[in-house]
Amino acid sequence: MKPLMPIAALLACLILAGCQSGQEKQARITNLQQQYNDAHKQYVNDCVAPMTSGAGDALSGRTPPPISKEQEDAQKKKCDQEAKRAGDLQNELQQASK
Repeated sequence: MKPLMPIAALLACLILAGCQSGQEKQARITNLQQQYNDAHKQYVNDCVAPMTSGAGDALSGRTPPPISKEQEDAQKKKCDQEAKRAGDLQNELQQASK
């Protein structure tokens, strides 16, 4: 009976370590999911919504105010960075979920 006690204790430790590892993985996935959701929402608000917001104006014949080439380039650069960040987070999330 005595030789079984150390084996049982070792087995219990291994099981608890496995559960802890699973909890850490789930916490990482949850954190990455929240970061991705935030980055995607920011991208939609900054890049997608402005492109579609003029649809009503176009249908009614109103034209949007012109923007300068510098403003257009700055917006494109910002959107490219936000899209890359959201994509990187999505890839990290997929890797962490495996």
